[in-house]
Parts: sequence; C-alpha cells; structure tokens
Amino acid sequence: MEVTGDAGEALYKVTVTSNMEDKGIAFGTGTYCEGATVQMVALPFEGKRFIGWYQGDEPISTDARYEFTVTKEVSITAVFE
Repeated sequence: MEVTGDAGEALYKVTVTSNMEDKGIAFGTGTYCEGATVQMVALPFEGKRFIGWYQGDEPISTDARYEFTVTKEVSITAVFE
C-alpha cells in the first residue's frame, strides 16, 4: 500500500516479525518515506540463536543488525532457532 506524505513523498509500511516469538524479538516495523534507511535488530533470547533475515523464503542477511533503503512495502522475518 502506498501512501503520500505531506511533501508528496511516498510512504511505505515495513513489517518486521519474528518467526518464533518465544526464541527472540525483532525491531524495525514502521512506516517510512521512500529512500529512508530502515534499521532492523534481531535479539535472540538466552540459549537461542538468530539464523537470519528472510523476505518470504529468500534469505537477505545473517547479520543481527541489518539496514536497507525503502523502495516499496515489505515484510521481513527474523528467523531464530
């Protein structure tokens, strides 16, 4: 869904979730202006491990801290085990 901001810039929703909320949490969900940098953070709980960030079935990073530039609406999942 594209929304227009006050200055006419496009705004996009970025949804960041955890695949297993009992194994870790992920931060970064929000509505961002097109071209903005999104900073996501994955925090595994004690004894658990962060595997990586995924968009659908596609892995995009194994770094617990990950940044990208917004160009469209996306849903990204932090995968823990």
